[in-house]
Amino acid sequence: MDDLADATGAEALQNDFLRGRAATLDDGLFQLEGGDAVAAAPGAARQLAGLRDQLLQRAGSAGQRAMLADDLDAHMDVAQDAIARHVARQAKVWDEAVRADRIGLLNDQARRDWDDPGKLALYGDAAASASAGDDAATARSGVWRSAIDQALTQGQHGAAIDLHANAQDHLTPEDADALAPEIAIARQMQTGRAYVDGLVQRLPDTLQAIGPAHADALSRNTVDWPDDAEQQATNRHLIDVLFGSRQRALQQAAGQRDQAVQDWLTRRDGQGNPQTERPPPSLWKQLDRDQRQQVDAQLAQNARGEVASDSAPDEAFHRDGAEVAQADNIVTPRGFTYEQVPPELDPHKLNRPITREEQQEIANTLNKFLTGQFDGLNLHSYKNYPHNETGAALPPSKTGYVVIDVPNAALDRGGTRIVINRDTHQVYYTNILHYVMLARRLPGCVHGRHKHQEGRGDRLPDDCGIGISGPCCRRSTQHDQAGGLSHPDRGDRGRSHAA
Repeated sequence: MDDLADATGAEALQNDFLRGRAATLDDGLFQLEGGDAVAAAPGAARQLAGLRDQLLQRAGSAGQRAMLADDLDAHMDVAQDAIARHVARQAKVWDEAVRADRIGLLNDQARRDWDDPGKLALYGDAAASASAGDDAATARSGVWRSAIDQALTQGQHGAAIDLHANAQDHLTPEDADALAPEIAIARQMQTGRAYVDGLVQRLPDTLQAIGPAHADALSRNTVDWPDDAEQQATNRHLIDVLFGSRQRALQQAAGQRDQAVQDWLTRRDGQGNPQTERPPPSLWKQLDRDQRQQVDAQLAQNARGEVASDSAPDEAFHRDGAEVAQADNIVTPRGFTYEQVPPELDPHKLNRPITREEQQEIANTLNKFLTGQFDGLNLHSYKNYPHNETGAALPPSKTGYVVIDVPNAALDRGGTRIVINRDTHQVYYTNILHYVMLARRLPGCVHGRHKHQEGRGDRLPDDCGIGISGPCCRRSTQHDQAGGLSHPDRGDRGRSHAA
């Protein structure tokens, strides 16, 4: 009877050991990986040994303790073997992780030092040393590829090409194949930059010269690369960016200059008298002949006290041009006012005064339109798309807008245009250089008043052939509403117009 009790007690204590083993190993140590498992293994072994000693002390008799000791020793042997095997596996995992981390760090350093081939060679050797066996070539190749990728990412195409040449003996076939198309693109960019540098010796100094010079460069590119469409496209991209950047810089400079002029013209002295002195030479030298004439005219008006204190600066700056514009000495486009567009529609301050020559062409074109001479005006519909940079668009129109091309020898057809709202008859003017003028109402059509040339009849035709009634056929309460727009024609450029 005592033997059975001792055996049963030993079995019960053995079950406690198995529960402790599962908690220590299966739910503890064996859940850890890599360096964590290696570090935790000695503690797990000590914990099991301590549990064995505690259970032996709980044995109720010498016989029970003897039977339990044999069983626990067998379980300890199995547990220690399991611990050793787990540590061996995780030590290998830990080693591989440490090597991979080192190779990754060397690749990161190669990306930082991509422009130092000497350092790259050292990093490549270190990566090969950190790898195991057959992976050495892959590790070394990876370092050089990381450096080349970084040079390409930073747009340093020439350096990337040189690095690629230096790395030929270090790249694996797989990395060489992956880099080949990228290096080909880099060579294409290098060729394009060299070509454009030779093609464009000096960028234009004025906005008016940007368009013709840009067009000439594009034309020469087409002629010079007739059999290489890819290189021609790359050159075109570089040319577009070059002239676009120059245009933006000139626009910003013009905006700053014009704002400085307006600030000067509206300045008053300590007694409240308006400005009558010309701007300082540093600003005056930046103005062309037309702009200087406008400034002088404004200063003369200031001297006569003809500028109201609440007059908008741009309105004052443009007023001289509005008065002198004549349509072939037949019709003066009276009824126009010029208005600065709201700041939110012209965030880059691109709008500037238009030249007297443009004013003359506007007057000529409006005269033909208002007197029914529609032949040659190229009337067509206007698609009111938002501007691609500012998001600005003309006010919504139920019946849409109509466009009248304004002649301009310096620009392509459609580069300068009058845009009319078919609903309200509000008139806008825009040109390809982004200067914008707003006319609040059609000239000579102010609340039903209209001047006609002798022999022209009482009014314009009810339908001008474009779905818009004659300017005096309808009244609109919106004639006197202020409006504004930044670059209204840009959203429509490059699209075909419905006749």
